[in-house]
Amino acid sequence: MKNSIPILVLMFTITACVPMKKHKALILQYSDVNAALKEKNDINTSLSEQLDKCNALNEFNTSKIKDLEAHIKFAESNNTNLTTRIGELSGSTKTNAEVLQRALAEIYDKDEQITELSNILKKKDSVNVILVKKVSKSITNKRFRKSLEKIGLVF
Repeated sequence: MKNSIPILVLMFTITACVPMKKHKALILQYSDVNAALKEKNDINTSLSEQLDKCNALNEFNTSKIKDLEAHIKFAESNNTNLTTRIGELSGSTKTNAEVLQRALAEIYDKDEQITELSNILKKKDSVNVILVKKVSKSITNKRFRKSLEKIGLVF
């Protein structure tokens, strides 16, 4: 058994030894594969960052779309409400116009009545003036003036 250990060690070293050319080729191949792996990892990291940015932008755009949809719904409901109010105001305006026409007609009637009353008062005043003149002719001037002063008229 003592002899077998050195033989085993010798066999192991012979079989475990790889020729130097093969060893250098394997080392070069390993460094090429390692460099390619590093390059692919860098590309993967860059693509992951771009994906994260795209996801964040997608979330932002989704929230913006939801806000705009809510704004559109509000505008539509507001538009419907305003349309209803315009209809109501239109009816109200027609009613107000009718009321104003009636009020104007009444004002014109009152104006005509006032004009008639004014004309009647003018006629009454002219009749009074004529009566005063006739009476003053029949009454002496002194007497007439005293009568007028009692009434409150002074010439």
